[in-house]
Amino acid sequence: MLAAVPNPKDKSKKIQVATFFMSQTDAQKLVDNLKANKPELGKAAKVTLLSLRDAYEITKKNKDKQEQLVFQFIPTQEQVDYAKAILKESGQEVKQFNGVPMFFAVGGKEKGLLTIEQGKNKVIPFYFRKQDLQGMIDELKKQKSELSATTKIQVTSLDRLVSSLLKAEADTAGQIMLVPDRSALEYALQEQKKNGAQPSNSQTPKEQPKSK
Repeated sequence: MLAAVPNPKDKSKKIQVATFFMSQTDAQKLVDNLKANKPELGKAAKVTLLSLRDAYEITKKNKDKQEQLVFQFIPTQEQVDYAKAILKESGQEVKQFNGVPMFFAVGGKEKGLLTIEQGKNKVIPFYFRKQDLQGMIDELKKQKSELSATTKIQVTSLDRLVSSLLKAEADTAGQIMLVPDRSALEYALQEQKKNGAQPSNSQTPKEQPKSK
């Protein structure tokens, strides 16, 4: 859904804000509410698939236009609640969590970032869904009991992660892997098949957790 708001940096201009939901279910609820409460607007509304990479490219192409396009990312309440609980467990006072939660794991004596093997490379996975990261940790327990005993889930936000990537060296940035919500990925593949598009041949890499 698009909405025009004043540009905070230049009140004479406007920004087109596009709402980007991390959950297809949440997006569909908004469409259903529009159709019920604002039928003139809702009749043209529909859920559209868009990757984060596409959102970034669209934003970059529109940054110099009269009405700049930006995306507002809406996380699921479930993942926000998980993020707040993790921060509270670490002793932080948390009333709300701003942004989209990104979950990652640390472990070992030095509390290093845990990595997985992707081909010949080691990458640092950041998960949009805490349950998917927990699944990786459960596999770790089967393989490396000593490491799993020190493994902890931590959380940051997508905004902070992207900001860090923009400042990082190319080699470091290349180690970061964003792992999508499995249910969202399955929905995307189903929609691709419905529309006759060829699904990606790439598969989730076999995860071999190791301490960095």
